[in-house]
Formats: sequence, C-alpha cells, structure tokens
Amino acid sequence: MDITPIITEILGNADKAGIGILIKALFEKEIIQISNLTRKKAAHLVETLKIILNKPNIKDIKPEKLIEKIEDIEDETLQPILENILIGNKNEVIRQQWINLLESAILGYSIHPIYIETLRLLDGIDANVLKFISDFRKEGNRLRNSEIEVALQQRKIENPTEEMVRDSLSNLVERGLCDVNNLQGKPRYSDMNSENIYISQFGKKFLFMVGEKSPES
Repeated sequence: MDITPIITEILGNADKAGIGILIKALFEKEIIQISNLTRKKAAHLVETLKIILNKPNIKDIKPEKLIEKIEDIEDETLQPILENILIGNKNEVIRQQWINLLESAILGYSIHPIYIETLRLLDGIDANVLKFISDFRKEGNRLRNSEIEVALQQRKIENPTEEMVRDSLSNLVERGLCDVNNLQGKPRYSDMNSENIYISQFGKKFLFMVGEKSPES
C-alpha cells in the first residue's frame, strides 16, 4: 500500500509550527514506523498529538524539546503505548487514559510495565466503574451497585446489569486496583458489592498515571 498520499495529507493539514514539526520528527527518527500506518491510524496519531500539545504541562514546550523528551522514554514503555493509541479505542475513557499515560511518560514519570499491562486488561466499563468508585470515595460517600448501573446508563453503556457491575468489580479487584474492605482470604463473586470496595494504593497510583494532570502535578 502506498502511504505517501496519507503522509502528505497529514502534514498538509497539520500546523507547521507545532504538530507538523512533531509528526515529521517522529517519522524521521523512526519513533513511529511509516510503513505501519494506515489512514485510520494516521487520524488517531494526529488527534492524539493535538490533545497532547494542548495539555497544561506540555503546551509551552517547544516541539524540538518535546521530541527530546519522547526520545528519552524507554522503547519498552513508549512503543506499547503508541501501539494502543494508534489502534484506537471505541471507549472514550480508555482512549483518553492511553493518551494520559503517554503524557505521564513525557513528563518523566516512571511507567512500570504493570501500568501498561493493567490498562490493556480493562474495558470501558471497568474504566468507568473505577472512576465512579474513586470519585465517590473522595467525597466520603458510599456507592451501591445500582448507582453504578445508573451512572453507566448515563455514560451511554448499553443495558448495564447487576452482573456486568459485579464482573467489572471482580476484574478491578483481580487486577489489584481495588480492595474488598475487611475481607479475610480471596474475595468471592458474591462479595463484589461496591459499598465494600475501595481503591487500593496501586489503584490510586494507576489512576494518577492514566489521569488528567493539573499544572501543579
């Protein structure tokens, strides 16, 4: 497949003073392999870079310096993040979390492989449920499974059920992102009640890495 027209289109539509310089450098330094690009992946790349360049902690960094920061990221960290960004995700929360993880890496945070692997193992429901629990716990509120169902409906998750919520809670506990309160031994499926589930220390670190960064972070 001749991808020259795709590259020409990307660079033609990009801001030459910012995103165009960045994209060209990514290709020239082979951080992104042109041969692996499709039109769809190229669109995801452009959209991602637009978002990254507007991040509060990144928007004032010159493109040349930003390239240096990206080059400083270990290949085993950068490549799987880029792969998942280029593939794209239908769920907006997951898509943004991959972009935020890239931002964390650019800002110099140490990205342990477990953060990448954990994000790979979450679906859109898991990501939303984790955020619901985190938000409720910050306010000191108790969260019921039925409230998660309603919240999922509001996020346009089709026909959420009690079973879907328990499956998601079970996965979050299995991945170490959540703990079950006052429980001895391995949690059972019947223990998957959000009233008794809290964000673990690992879960808090994970949410920071894949979350939006304030200018003070």
